[in-house]
Amino acid sequence: MQVDTQLVQHLAKLSRLEFSAEEAEMIRQDLGEMTGLIDKLHALDTSGIEPLRHMPPITDNNDDHALRDDDPGNEMLSNADALREARQSSAPYFVVPKVISR
Repeated sequence: MQVDTQLVQHLAKLSRLEFSAEEAEMIRQDLGEMTGLIDKLHALDTSGIEPLRHMPPITDNNDDHALRDDDPGNEMLSNADALREARQSSAPYFVVPKVISR
């Protein structure tokens, strides 16, 4: 697939994003690299490979898929420390914009 400036402009319009000329060029290069990788995958012979229907179960016994121990530690963030970096807060809560209307 050919990724050119027109394609980047079209995708920007569809996604309602605006890019500078430098950003658009970086995006064009990144998309070109991604589509190049996909082209390499298409070149692989997968004729004898069954499609993956689901992920294999993850167990502690399977070294290939071993889970790490969940150790959160003993230190907890205080409410004041957590709210210190918040854009808006009303102690003891974070204030977030309303996203659901009735």
